[in-house]
Amino acid sequence: MSKSLIEFKDLTSYITSLPLTVIESIFDHPTTCLAIFRELPELAKHFVMRLLLLSQEVPKVTIDSWVDPKFLEQRNESNKILSSLGIWREVKTQAGFSAFILKSSFKENLYSGMFNLEKPLREEQVSSSDGKIIEKLDNYAIERWESILKYIVNPKDAKNQICNSTKEVLKFAGLMKSVDENYVPAHSDKDDMTSDEPVVLTAAAFQFLLWNRKVQIWYFMIQLLEYCWQKNNQDLSECLTLLFELSFSTFGKEYSCENYSENKIEFLQELRKIGLVFMKTRKIKRFYPTRLVIQLANGVNTGLECEKDDKGYIIVETNYRIYAYTDSNLKISLLALFSDLMFRFPNMVVASLTRESVREAFKMGITGQQIVNFLRSNAHPHISSRKPILPETVSDQIHFWYNERNRLKFFDGVFYGQFNSDDDFLSLKNYARDIDALIWFNDSKRLMVAKKSSHDAIKKFYKQNKPK
Repeated sequence: MSKSLIEFKDLTSYITSLPLTVIESIFDHPTTCLAIFRELPELAKHFVMRLLLLSQEVPKVTIDSWVDPKFLEQRNESNKILSSLGIWREVKTQAGFSAFILKSSFKENLYSGMFNLEKPLREEQVSSSDGKIIEKLDNYAIERWESILKYIVNPKDAKNQICNSTKEVLKFAGLMKSVDENYVPAHSDKDDMTSDEPVVLTAAAFQFLLWNRKVQIWYFMIQLLEYCWQKNNQDLSECLTLLFELSFSTFGKEYSCENYSENKIEFLQELRKIGLVFMKTRKIKRFYPTRLVIQLANGVNTGLECEKDDKGYIIVETNYRIYAYTDSNLKISLLALFSDLMFRFPNMVVASLTRESVREAFKMGITGQQIVNFLRSNAHPHISSRKPILPETVSDQIHFWYNERNRLKFFDGVFYGQFNSDDDFLSLKNYARDIDALIWFNDSKRLMVAKKSSHDAIKKFYKQNKPK
């Protein structure tokens, strides 16, 4: 299993990582409390529901009695999550025993969200002429999101399809990196699409492209929230609250943003650029949420094991030929990152894996294991039952080509020689080994090489132990 290049955070992990002031602020909104509740482990949900209508603390002994002792690990994990999120806090009873009580703001707003006591978004009356809006919203959302994926795969050809602010978020997220570190943009209009900064995708971006759309969107949303907070100094709690209000909205309904703060309007515009909301024009104070944002309410803690959006389309043969049954320009561009395209037909592409083609991918930071995973996870249904799905000759060769780049390891070192005696040499060699600084040695010739970073310590040791 290759090491993950991207740290995926579900909602619980992300909220836990936020400052306490932000967490307390988002607990003031029913939709946010309901979204967090839905992401909790089942046992944690059980604890919350049993405490929801109680106005006093419940002894820890009583809570522990609700769970069978054989589920001790799950109970402790639920306790830890509820405490780290600040959903409940530990207090002392009058008798001095440990007890737990729900945070009042979370309890009140969760109750309100569960029983729909208030509408977070203002709906507009939709006329009958908007009957075709459903299809329009779906097409718009997919077109905008795929334009981002196309830019990641082929930034040169797709640079005019997404806004500059979205490009900056991609760099902030580590999915793209600048080729020219000295590049200075001609202007800073974040809604413009004419930025010609030379960029390439990273190994993390290739891993990102292997995820399904729902996981991609959630990861991108975390990065967008962090970017708006850290770079644009926007109110993070307001942005998070708006995001979850949208996720509980009704698809096909039109909503008003007339009373939104400037911070919310700005964040709404960022969501428009990536296809999560649709606005007929920027000046009209009404919008439609798309399925991409509404689906976030269904939970994102399924992580990286979610089902794929589409069926597999790739067949790989032992002669390193790839047959991709697709007409998607995005999928074809993704395939071209590590293979040579040979023929293109209306519904199929033929490509070939070569040493040169995969080495070009390695130069971008893509690993051999990532290529193998991509070919396996996108295997055509007709070969999904084949064992192995990817011929071993192909997977072994990809790993061999990748390992060619790692045959040598380079260290900054210091060479030591001309020792007066074997004792001097062995003493210094053993010391270097003890501090994990020894790189190479030759006992017969009394020679050794140690890490340059440890030279001062080795030099000091030699002076202190040098025979007088």
